[in-house]
Amino acid sequence: MLSLVVQTRSAGRVVRWDDFRRGDLRDGTGMMTTMLTDVVCDAIEHCRNHDPLLRFHVLRANGFWSAKFDVMLEGAMFRVCCGRRLVRGGFPFNPAAAEEPKNYDVLVSATSTVDGFESSLTELLQSRYVCRPVVLPPEHARHLGSQRP
Repeated sequence: MLSLVVQTRSAGRVVRWDDFRRGDLRDGTGMMTTMLTDVVCDAIEHCRNHDPLLRFHVLRANGFWSAKFDVMLEGAMFRVCCGRRLVRGGFPFNPAAAEEPKNYDVLVSATSTVDGFESSLTELLQSRYVCRPVVLPPEHARHLGSQRP
């Protein structure tokens, strides 16, 4: 089972918040949007390459009082959880910190029955970002479960 904390570098995609919280990724501009960081976008692309019928689930949406969210990417033979966390920038004393992608880390956890899936995801993330292994976060363990997909 894979479990990493990955430091983001940039905004990958900005989507409409109202659609996002229902699991629909529609590009958005202006107010009421949320940022999928580069790490989350790379994880989505990696998963789509393994399963074009990838399902995107929002486990916990960000909102007015919290910048964090948890999503699950589910394929026929794998599950990947990504949790965006605002860890730098002085939030809440500096509300603008939430607008800067470099202030986020993403918890990436995965399980798979496909040989090499977890190692290829790890290699992708480690080749592009600063990563460190962590113990599987409880909020992800609940959704990944002890059973493989």
